[in-house]
Amino acid sequence: MNEWDPLRVKDEPGAADEYSDCVAGLYQRLVSGASESEIAAHLVELETQLWGQAAGRVTDRLPVARSLKALRIGVRDGLAT
Repeated sequence: MNEWDPLRVKDEPGAADEYSDCVAGLYQRLVSGASESEIAAHLVELETQLWGQAAGRVTDRLPVARSLKALRIGVRDGLAT
C-alpha cells in the first residue's frame, strides 16, 4: 500500500486486506518470471477492470513492478518462500 494504493485507502482503518484479491495473480506472474512491463500492465488492468478507474499508464507503474520483482519470492518444496 505504500507504493501502490490506487484506491487511496492506506490510511483507512480496516483496509489492510483491500488488495488481497490481487495477490494470487501478482504472485503467479512473479514466480513465472514475468517482466516488469508485464507486471506493470497487470497493475493497470486491475485498476481499470477490477475497480473501474481511468486507465493509467504502464510506464507509471514500472517503479511498483520493479519493487515487486525485487522481493524474494519463490516456490520450494511446494511451499511459497
